[in-house]
Amino acid sequence: MDAKGYGGATDRGQEKIQDGLLQVLDEAAGRAGLRRRGWTRQPGGDGELAILPDTEPEPRVVEDFPRALAAALHARNRDLRPGLRLRLAVHHGMTFTASNGYAGAGPVAVSRLCDSPVLKDALAASGADLAVIYSRQVFADTIRQEHTGLRPGELREVRVAQKEFDEPAWIWIPGHDVHALTLPEPDPEPEPEPEPEAEPEPVAGSGRPGLDHAAGIDAVICFAEQDVAAVERLAMKLRRKGVSIWIEPWVDPGLVVLLEKERAIGRAANGILVFSRAAMAQSGVMDDYAALLTRVHETGGRRFVPVLIEDVPLPRFAALRRALDLTGDRADEESRIDLLAHTIRSDTPS
Repeated sequence: MDAKGYGGATDRGQEKIQDGLLQVLDEAAGRAGLRRRGWTRQPGGDGELAILPDTEPEPRVVEDFPRALAAALHARNRDLRPGLRLRLAVHHGMTFTASNGYAGAGPVAVSRLCDSPVLKDALAASGADLAVIYSRQVFADTIRQEHTGLRPGELREVRVAQKEFDEPAWIWIPGHDVHALTLPEPDPEPEPEPEPEAEPEPVAGSGRPGLDHAAGIDAVICFAEQDVAAVERLAMKLRRKGVSIWIEPWVDPGLVVLLEKERAIGRAANGILVFSRAAMAQSGVMDDYAALLTRVHETGGRRFVPVLIEDVPLPRFAALRRALDLTGDRADEESRIDLLAHTIRSDTPS
């Protein structure tokens, strides 16, 4: 954990920050039912590296402690300006005592997470007293498996690339909507140069999202033009999860859209059709529906996935398949898109 603004404080101000930090940490641990006296701690002035014994219940560490810490900070800051604002990183991994502190992948990971620019930006943009970031392991093993009361949709997935550390992570800001924050997008990783092909076939849709022609397309998404905003959002989320997506708005200038759509459908292993009232009313979308279903039964075809963004009755053959329902609680959307991305990646031949 680390305090914001420590370096800019006066000498006495830094002393007050250190005193306040220890006070709220002790209070929060007590409220969460944790035994802080049993923690192994490495002080850092404006922060602390804490290694917890395996006797501390992980759900309390992951959810109860941050909630109690946010409450303690709020109470302390009520009459103090500037207030104490903290970043907290939670991770589990290998840690051991070394000659000058602690070593292992665990301390490195939690330090990179806590010092990440995206967590600093989230704390600054939210105006909150506390911003929490969870490692991939903690999110997958504790939060996604419902060992806490946190819903996956309450957290925002980010990418942390700090020195040798490059991993996804999840940010939670107690009492705030982390999805409403405007955070800078991380720099995209450079795409590897594609291997030359004997007779390369041009495929549209590569310009904006960076689709690799040689790798082919994992999935084509078809939809009504009225739903373009929702579909682009879905496509970008899938792309960030490692799925190569083709959608019509990403066709490069100067190409024939219908021809490029036909080529993309023929090359993609999976087809997705976004169903809404507008989609059900458009004959062109129903033509796409027929083409995607046909592709499923051809060589290289894998799966057709109906996606509902409005509550509409599905056509007969779409209704036979399990649909991905995005009409419900926005908080659950991320976990459903995770499921779709996993399904597409596992179905796509390597």
